[in-house]
Amino acid sequence: MGGYVEVGVGVLMLEFPVETVTEVLEDTDRCERRRRSLPAHLMVYFTLAMWLYVGVGYVQVLDRVLLGMQWARGEPGRWTVAGDAAITRARQKLGSEPLRQLFYRSVADAEPDRRSPGEWRGRRVLAFDRMELAVANNPENRARYGNPSGSAGIRVRLAVLARCGDKRLAAAQLETGAGLDAGTGTERTSLVAELGSGVLLLGGDRLSSEDSADRKLGDRDWFAVAAAAGAALVWEVRSTEELPRRYTLADGSYLSEFGESRVVVRVVESAGRSGRGDHVPPRVVTTLLDPTAAPAAELVRLCAYRWTSDVMLRTLNVPSDSSPVLRSRHPENIEQEIWAMLCAYQALSRLITPTAWPTAAGTEQSVVQRSVSARQGPQASNVPASWGLGWPSGRFEHSFKSGAHSTRSAQLN
Repeated sequence: MGGYVEVGVGVLMLEFPVETVTEVLEDTDRCERRRRSLPAHLMVYFTLAMWLYVGVGYVQVLDRVLLGMQWARGEPGRWTVAGDAAITRARQKLGSEPLRQLFYRSVADAEPDRRSPGEWRGRRVLAFDRMELAVANNPENRARYGNPSGSAGIRVRLAVLARCGDKRLAAAQLETGAGLDAGTGTERTSLVAELGSGVLLLGGDRLSSEDSADRKLGDRDWFAVAAAAGAALVWEVRSTEELPRRYTLADGSYLSEFGESRVVVRVVESAGRSGRGDHVPPRVVTTLLDPTAAPAAELVRLCAYRWTSDVMLRTLNVPSDSSPVLRSRHPENIEQEIWAMLCAYQALSRLITPTAWPTAAGTEQSVVQRSVSARQGPQASNVPASWGLGWPSGRFEHSFKSGAHSTRSAQLN
């Protein structure tokens, strides 16, 4: 099989040592009272390894795990390879909770890589993304995950936070049919707890025409959640997004409102090129309203360093041109497989070269359109007394001039 098999499992065991796995199994009451042919800690490594060997059958995955564990621990294996049915039953006994706790242990234990701290002007830079995973269309899955798109397939939605410097995951939450309030309290608390005032969160639209409208609406919901938590946001939006110009700032950016929560944002339009082939969004919205404290060119440039779920799929050698299809057919094993995917990525992210982080001096001013187009509204020096449409008089002007750059204080009533 070659050295890749042994090294792949060895990387998993480096991130999740047997001692850590045993502690998690004890905490979740999954330790065996008698010796089994497929002990729980072996099944933990098996579920992780399913993401190393995508498309490989159960028996072959288990065989590779045993070979890798023997290599990593320097001792002969004590287990015999079981059949598919026995492996499925052992996965069901394990459940999803040990993998979920294992993921959060990896988050808590991971210190940022000093070679790429992932900070901008004193803020920790995180990225937000949501992904969809196709699962079997059966009554259990419809009841658990819903079918908001009305399509024939069922998809599990996963919200993820990642550190943009070293590409490690910071938090994750499964979204069931109940929406944003779904998942355990630990999941939601952990995700929102990462979004304090010292965070700059990158996110937004990089959607294909096939992506569902409810996914886009979900991204807008998370924008409001992150803003309410106190994070500063830089969000990519399409050039076709309707964002009425209500107050033009000196650098050519302007104030508008965004989403159903009508959060006051600053809109920055770029030329869509960087001169080096980096990703440059045509438009971003941000809750950082002061152009001096948050130069437009720097905000646009940061989007090239945004982590997306495609990074995780490529790392796991999963085709990112379509939604990943899970092996499992029922909710408990589905969620076990998803948490195992996150854990496997955490382990393999050790092998990713940290991003060379940009500095303010290295940003390219040319990416920002500075010219005033015919679409621009009133300039900062000529703000009308009222915007009409029933909006409060001078609301946007007050939000900017009073220094109320916090999204929460700048929301419309």
